[in-house]
Amino acid sequence: MSTKLLLQFNNSFHDGSGNERGITTSGYFAFTDSGPFGYGLEPKIGKVDVADSTDWQIGSGDFTVDFWAMVQSSAGRDQYPFELGDNRELSLRFLDYYGRIYIYMNGSYVYTADNVFLNDTWFHVALIRSSGVVRLFINGSQVYEYSNTVDILPVGGFAVGNRISGSYWMGGIAEFRVCDTAEMSW
Repeated sequence: MSTKLLLQFNNSFHDGSGNERGITTSGYFAFTDSGPFGYGLEPKIGKVDVADSTDWQIGSGDFTVDFWAMVQSSAGRDQYPFELGDNRELSLRFLDYYGRIYIYMNGSYVYTADNVFLNDTWFHVALIRSSGVVRLFINGSQVYEYSNTVDILPVGGFAVGNRISGSYWMGGIAEFRVCDTAEMSW
């Protein structure tokens, strides 16, 4: 497995993947000691911007994006834990009032299911594409699967804790990882 990005949010914005990505932040953040490993990030009204890289040019290949999340029940709106590219080349959208997750790839989305997560509770999320099959896992259980070989060739950035253009994440994020392989051993 080749980890391209690892943001643990253990009281820092350091990229622990060994790639030393440039990280910039904007807005207000708070680190929390109530995360799944005793640490995490509460973006509040901020976002983390990750430097552009050819590593984000996934094409039609395999990938893994996994992280721990906690969605606040009081948010009452759509939330995006991350967004790759200006046209949502790769993103997840959480609707806290339904416990629903949408998968965005190249500006199109698929609706997964309702009640796949509980608000105000930490849970693990893994979005994996392996040999043209995309799978979404919550706490190790597969909740959705579909075929997708669309090229992911983002333009315009990579944001964690927000969309590139706004829509702040209300809750927590920890251990945010991106790999260029289909990794299923969290």
